[in-house]
Amino acid sequence: GRQGVLPWGNVGTHLYVELDGALDPARLERAWQRMMARHEMLRAVILPLGEQQILEQPPPYRLPVVDLRGVPGLVQQATLDRERRRMSTSVPPIDGWPHFELLLHLLDDGRTRLHVNLDMILIDAFSIDLLFKDWGKFYDDPEQVLPPIAVSFRDYVVAEAAIIRDSDAARRSEEYWAERIPTLPPPPQLPASLAP
Repeated sequence: GRQGVLPWGNVGTHLYVELDGALDPARLERAWQRMMARHEMLRAVILPLGEQQILEQPPPYRLPVVDLRGVPGLVQQATLDRERRRMSTSVPPIDGWPHFELLLHLLDDGRTRLHVNLDMILIDAFSIDLLFKDWGKFYDDPEQVLPPIAVSFRDYVVAEAAIIRDSDAARRSEEYWAERIPTLPPPPQLPASLAP
């Protein structure tokens, strides 16, 4: 979706959520810094040929905070709606960092609204739950020590590639599909509405 080759939206796959609460901005930012240290995919960049690289020391990520306390209700709502539209359709550059965006609005009566936008190029559905749980632990207890993560995504990819590369079944499968490709039918021509 992010490459502009389809006429629908040009938005990459991402998760956008808003969380209402009463969060402390400095504590939330410190917890996220710990998240980046713990979860290496939060420090990932995508290289021109599609490989991933983990930044050892990315620039510090500063949580943007917008103070809407005391602002008239209609102006508050318009600001929140504008940020929702912007963040829910944003397409970060594939070769840049970070592949996430956070934004915290301070609202009246000690309330906050946290906007979180995660590019799905760096996370899968299962990991989203893990990410928010760890972030909550670091927020609730800034001294929290979690067990180290024993296996990285890179470890998994390297091990899987070695298994596939050294497998007779994989070689037979590759030969089979290389012969079949010229005989496969074209994709179905499905009707689509191009209206936004």
